[in-house]
Amino acid sequence: MRRWGFLISAVALSLAGCSQDSESHPRPLKPVATSAPSPVVIQRQQEMRFEQPQARHPAKEGRPPLVYMLESPAQVQVIDAQDGSVVAQAALLARAIISVDSAGGVRAGGQQLAPGPIPGQHVYQIFVTTGTENEYRTGLVRPGEEH
Repeated sequence: MRRWGFLISAVALSLAGCSQDSESHPRPLKPVATSAPSPVVIQRQQEMRFEQPQARHPAKEGRPPLVYMLESPAQVQVIDAQDGSVVAQAALLARAIISVDSAGGVRAGGQQLAPGPIPGQHVYQIFVTTGTENEYRTGLVRPGEEH
């Protein structure tokens, strides 16, 4: 019985020695980059033109009194819808208030654009053109290539 114990112990020690021997010689490691590669940035900017129908729609339409406040700077036209004539037009700043009143005429931003009286039974249209352009920008960032 002692022999078997001695034999098992000897085989176990020899196997343990083999496993330690393989661990004492580690495999070579690949070098690890210490800093990230420089990114490659590609940017493009283009103006796009979209074919849009020529139909214009008024920002506000109705009989006097008529009031409209601009959200951004714009070119404004007030049209008499009955005959299509331009009653007033002006380039106005953001938050300017346009008012169409039969007695007072057309006012905007504290200035008189068309004197009154104007026909109160006519329908007036306020057209707003902002002059913004269709433009888009794209960007692509790729990690730099390792050499």
